[in-house]
Amino acid sequence: ATDGWKATVNGKPVRTYAFAHSLIAIPLEEGTNVIEMKYAVPGLSAGIILSAAALALLILAGVLRRH
Repeated sequence: ATDGWKATVNGKPVRTYAFAHSLIAIPLEEGTNVIEMKYAVPGLSAGIILSAAALALLILAGVLRRH
C-alpha cells in the first residue's frame, strides 16, 4: 500500500500506485524528471493525542489514589 506517501514529479503532485506487492510506482513524463517523495506516518496525530490522554488519566489516577 502507498498510504502516507506523497510524490511530486517536476513539481506537480502525482498519485502513487502499489506495484509487485512491495514497490511504489510513479507515473513519469518522457525525458528527465525530478522526483520528490515524502512520507508521513498515517494516524500519527491520533496516536499522539490518545497517548497523551492515556498518560493524563494515569497521572490523574495516581493523584486520586494518593488522596
